Amino acid sequence: MITSKLTSRSQTTLPPGVRQTLDVVPGEQLGYIIEGDGTVRLVNASHIEASDPVLDGFLAFLSQDLAEHPEKVKSFPEALLTRARALTRNLKIDHDSPIEGAISI
Repeated sequence: MITSKLTSRSQTTLPPGVRQTLDVVPGEQLGYIIEGDGTVRLVNASHIEASDPVLDGFLAFLSQDLAEHPEKVKSFPEALLTRARALTRNLKIDHDSPIEGAISI
């Protein structure tokens, strides 16, 4: 087993053996695949096109449904949009902040 230490800023350095196995160089992206049993797989995400089989299936269904039933497409109600804007007016979101707590994917 190859190990590395997590710093106080939740950062780590990939050991040379891991970098070589993943064939990564500085600037490339890494991907973390979290399995149901808690196992985490580390992959070189720089050369992988993201794909989600559930999302792909839903988008295919949606595309077919829209093609077969274009009359069902309705505009977004203005009143609902106004309400959503009012409810989120002062909401600040930091998209780069870490996610706290347990996460289930």
